[in-house]
Amino acid sequence: LDPGADDLAELQARAQELIFAATQREGSLDDDAKSLLEVLNKCYLNLLKRREGLDGSYGLSVLYPSIDGMTTGFKNKDLIILAARPSMGKTALALNMAVNVAKREIPVLIFSLEMDDEQIGDRLVLGELFSHKGEEGFAVTSHEYQTRLSDEQFRVTQKVFNKLYPLPISIVDKRGLTVPEIKAKARKVKAEQPDLGLLIIDYLQLIKPPSESNRSWTLIVGEMVRELRDLAGELDVPVMLLSQLNRGVESRENKRPMLSDLRDSGNIEEFADVVMFLYRDDYYYPDLAQEKGTEGLVEVIFAKQRKGPTGAVQLRFIKEYTRFIDEYVD
Repeated sequence: LDPGADDLAELQARAQELIFAATQREGSLDDDAKSLLEVLNKCYLNLLKRREGLDGSYGLSVLYPSIDGMTTGFKNKDLIILAARPSMGKTALALNMAVNVAKREIPVLIFSLEMDDEQIGDRLVLGELFSHKGEEGFAVTSHEYQTRLSDEQFRVTQKVFNKLYPLPISIVDKRGLTVPEIKAKARKVKAEQPDLGLLIIDYLQLIKPPSESNRSWTLIVGEMVRELRDLAGELDVPVMLLSQLNRGVESRENKRPMLSDLRDSGNIEEFADVVMFLYRDDYYYPDLAQEKGTEGLVEVIFAKQRKGPTGAVQLRFIKEYTRFIDEYVD
């Protein structure tokens, strides 16, 4: 390829010709093997796209700028672990991201192994009610939503329902699913919606393990996680797998989760492309958080990224609405 050429379309066409020629030559490689020529041509095309502002390597934005800034978008084929102790907000954050993605007409599939579909729906409505707070000058609270609404409250809530109705979100709320069952259902949805953009599974510890196995729990969990990473590759979508951390986190002085906390639950870290933890000071130290003014602040800790940096960003959790906001932007 000529690095001085300006026409991106021409370069792409020439690269494709070279790739085709490479695959047609005698003694061609196995179908699963790619020559270095093919690989470098793809890398070079990506380089050109970045140069032209057509960077196809940017992944799926979840419309939280702090998170997108760390990940440059979730990548297809990646397994993303979102782990935390109970009540930190991992389901809420996953659902918030699902809505943000679906608002851009990108289909999302959610496996909820704990909450039923109506509970999921109510959470989505509450999250959107918070976003209408500024527009309407008042908020329909979670308590009011569960009671008889006034005419004005009903009008606002109806607007939220009308906004959510067209979103391309599918929910499977069957408990006790095995990994093969999850894979089968996901494949069916992918066949019906080829542009499926995100798959969420809530959560790992509720997936039913193989019925007959004399292996250790660590090996069983590791195998389940590996299969789900393979599913991400097969479907060519990011798979977000939620995971609950055990009480070991709370037995130490610094209660921020670490990668080592995943090792008690199998080889999760080994197969994950991205590991995100949630930590809230106000959960463990409510009085101190109130004194410091950090109530609702959540650290999203990126403990592992194969293709990006590690570190932490902050969101604010509005617990009453199960809504996360990027307060530096929202």
